[in-house]
Amino acid sequence: DCEDKCKYVLKKYLLPKMYHVIFPIYIEKNKAKDEVLKFKFSKFQDYRLEDYMVEKVFCLDEDNDRAKYSSAITEMQRIENYGDVYDKLNSIIMIRHLIIDEIIKHKDDYNLSDITLSSDDFVSIISYIIVKSRVETLNAQMNFIDQFIDPYLLNDEPGFCLITIQTAMMFLHNWDPEME
Repeated sequence: DCEDKCKYVLKKYLLPKMYHVIFPIYIEKNKAKDEVLKFKFSKFQDYRLEDYMVEKVFCLDEDNDRAKYSSAITEMQRIENYGDVYDKLNSIIMIRHLIIDEIIKHKDDYNLSDITLSSDDFVSIISYIIVKSRVETLNAQMNFIDQFIDPYLLNDEPGFCLITIQTAMMFLHNWDPEME
């Protein structure tokens, strides 16, 4: 369809050139939510993965000094560097794959033959990654992606990844462990 091709060309080639003009609007629009998220970064920075109510088996090596899921944390930090919505989207898909790869890498440490990662555990792990990554414009980033993503992608892995990160952000926004 010609209209879809035009939209794709505009998003792929024109949008990245206009990013420096358009994205500040998203920063301003999401400022209050991103401020709450920054507060949560400070409040939860020293929390361990277990504190996010993640099933113990997915907490990985407790003796390791480096942050668990560090490759996913690094990938989350890269989102701010991309002006292209598809690069941002590929980055959040990569985060999902890096989490799964990390779990599979440690599968034998826990003598697991089959690993089932529930949605709750996945959201909790993403919440941990969000806090550790400290991306101060994450709400703006996700809203930007949401605004410009092709709707058909929402029914597949990209949509799942985007919604999972948005769910984790809502969880962090509302979570007060002291109230539990």
